[in-house]
Amino acid sequence: MLDGDFLADRSFRLWGVPDRDVWRPTTPGGSTVTKVSTGGAAPPGAVAYDGYVHVTAGAGEAVLLAQRLIGPLRAGSILTLTFSTRATANAPVMSAVVAQVAPFLAVTDTQYAATVVGPDFVHHNVTLTATADVVDAVLYLAATGPGAVDVDEVRLRRLPASGPLRVDPAVKTWLQTMGVRNILWPGGFAADLLDWHAMVGPVWERPEMVTALHAPETPAFAVAELFALAQELNLDVVLQLNALGSPQDAADFVEYLRGDTATPGGALRAMHGHPAPYDVLFAQLGNEPAEAYSLVTDPTGGDVYAQNSQAIITAVAAVDPTLALSAITEATFQLAPWLPAVPLLAQWNTRAFLGTYGLLNDVPMAHGHYYSVFGQPPTPQDVFPLLMTGGSMFKDLLTTVRGTIGNLAYWVTEFHVTIKDSTDLVDPAYLVDAQAGLGVADIYLSMMQTDVAGAQFFNLSERVGFGALTGAPAWRARPTGHVLAMLSPAGGEPRLVTTLNPAPAMRTVTAVGVIPANQGYALLEAFATRRANGRPRIFLLNRDAQRAVTVDLAPTATWTSAQVTTLASADLTATNETTTTVTPVTTVLVSGQRLTVPAAGLVRLDLE
Repeated sequence: MLDGDFLADRSFRLWGVPDRDVWRPTTPGGSTVTKVSTGGAAPPGAVAYDGYVHVTAGAGEAVLLAQRLIGPLRAGSILTLTFSTRATANAPVMSAVVAQVAPFLAVTDTQYAATVVGPDFVHHNVTLTATADVVDAVLYLAATGPGAVDVDEVRLRRLPASGPLRVDPAVKTWLQTMGVRNILWPGGFAADLLDWHAMVGPVWERPEMVTALHAPETPAFAVAELFALAQELNLDVVLQLNALGSPQDAADFVEYLRGDTATPGGALRAMHGHPAPYDVLFAQLGNEPAEAYSLVTDPTGGDVYAQNSQAIITAVAAVDPTLALSAITEATFQLAPWLPAVPLLAQWNTRAFLGTYGLLNDVPMAHGHYYSVFGQPPTPQDVFPLLMTGGSMFKDLLTTVRGTIGNLAYWVTEFHVTIKDSTDLVDPAYLVDAQAGLGVADIYLSMMQTDVAGAQFFNLSERVGFGALTGAPAWRARPTGHVLAMLSPAGGEPRLVTTLNPAPAMRTVTAVGVIPANQGYALLEAFATRRANGRPRIFLLNRDAQRAVTVDLAPTATWTSAQVTTLASADLTATNETTTTVTPVTTVLVSGQRLTVPAAGLVRLDLE
């Protein structure tokens, strides 16, 4: 986002909480910063939270309260900094500046605010103007002594002159280039904590949303921004409803989205500037199997989820019976050798769809996540062969899941590759390289070959690496982003039968992570569709990292030339984060020429 709140935890609620405290104090000499957990400011037009910090600064000492900005800055951006102070002793001088992290460089002017001695909090508004494009920036709010001051409700915002918050135009271009056709919102664990009331109305009035993993943030890309982007780029919206929330709350949210202006929800939507109902057809009940429903040792999590969901389904249907709801499956771990030791996951599908509160006959759709490998390879050389199990494993997993959900339309709501390190955490190095892109391609192809109704990729851009794009301001495509751009044109096209003659060699791998023993796959994969002009579109994936493969196109396919798009790299660790890049290469193949698929390469042919 180019606009919105740049700071999190604006009232210091997570001060001192490991891994979640975003504030960094600097206390020279005998200066101190302490958290006070009760009381606080009541900022106009916003939400007051309990707590603030008490700052003491010695003579000539500057105590800094610093926080890294959530997003990048653009040169010329006019930022509004608001904060509240209360001085009960001498009043320190307050100053603020935004600076680039490394190398340190002030990128706004420095502004000052007078601190008033008195019993009540006083609200301050200052304006800071960015002088440069900055990817990583920090706000420094300083109290220069002598004196003591309470500080609360710190917000740094950039709001557009009018209309909804804006998404970077470069990101919009990449959404179109990658062939994105729908947006899942809010996405991930946020669905289990979704408070839709925080996601509507003017940004200035939105409260912070608390999540399980991060500091509280003020939602910037919420309902109005979501549907504005979807309308602009002709995207479908797939919502997630909080399956842990109350049925009435879910119904109220749907009424806000879909109700006419005679309903309380529709009237509120109209007051927020959108009289017409929002265009949405699908909604998911929750995100994934999690300990929010039961402990991993407790098999009843699927029952808890189904019982909650049944009540929500009934309440939502009373508001809008046309909204198609989808129920959670567990997919990633169903073939894992260790699955029986985790009853929550092992019994989730049976209990959620066929148990006492089973949802099989209550929903038209089901959804689940899929992450390949989910373990630590013995050596770096084993990474690519293990990643290439992703497609064959997905097909096996879908067959297993179908044994429970029958013929419900199936959506894959997150997918990616996951290689773990020696500490059992996902290793980000293997999320951004060339082999990660080809691993995602393998999964994507398997979904195209099966009866998957739709999919959402996880995610657009994330600093730790899952994203398809690098960060701002460059917004380059990672290898995975290029893969999505190569494969997405086949979406919705009729499938064609493909035959490889002779049949490609097979490979089997040993059990690692979620991969069962003797998981096998063909070293060359072929898939084809029929384009709108009637001509074939052919995809070939070489799963062998050592050998290129030369193929002849079937002589029965009448064609004169083909546009050939190839993604391959001699260095599987190459990423697009630095100067070592992986990008598709486009050439032309004339009828009669033979095609070589590079080792560890993906090829798309558009025949003419």
